[in-house]
Amino acid sequence: NTLSTIKNGTATLVAGTDYTVSGSIVTIKKAYLATQAVGTTTLTFSFSAGATQSLAVAVTDTTTPVSNSTITPTSAGFDKKTANQADVAVTMTLNGNTLSAIKNGTATLVAGTDYTVSG
Repeated sequence: NTLSTIKNGTATLVAGTDYTVSGSIVTIKKAYLATQAVGTTTLTFSFSAGATQSLAVAVTDTTTPVSNSTITPTSAGFDKKTANQADVAVTMTLNGNTLSAIKNGTATLVAGTDYTVSG
């Protein structure tokens, strides 16, 4: 027998684009599989004679999700009495992100003037 077609439901995969054949080895291209939804993709192989055969491919997505940055503390106090004033230190856990801005409502604070970053 020879391979006639590979189908995903009613859609026929394109030889050379979606898959390749080398001797008795069929390689389903990663570019094709990447377009499939997470879940099971069932491919049906049809041959020149005999029964069709199915291949169930479990499509998963293990992409690392973007982690939110955190700050500690999340609240602080400030006394306007000059003798009691002190800077507020905030520790950032960036989780691979970078600080892009600090805002007070819609007003953006100015780095070096309103705040400094160290580490």
